Amino acid sequence: NKKINRPFEIFKSRTSVIIATVLTSVTVGFANIFTIIEPAFSKDIASTLWMIAGPLFFTVVALLMFRRYEKSKNVVYAKNELKN
Repeated sequence: NKKINRPFEIFKSRTSVIIATVLTSVTVGFANIFTIIEPAFSKDIASTLWMIAGPLFFTVVALLMFRRYEKSKNVVYAKNELKN
């Protein structure tokens, strides 16, 4: 959003931001995937399952905590309407 006041800018163009974002996401994604599947290649299926189960468990806990927070504070979100 170009209307937001920014005290400083790190990247000068939107293209450089997209390139940096894609490279970082791909690098982290491949690192995570290979970290998870490497024990499976070494016949250590238990480690692979725990590496998958851990993040899933904490995701579910975080979502439940967030839902509880929303209910306790009666959070209402505004609709994001795009104008042409």
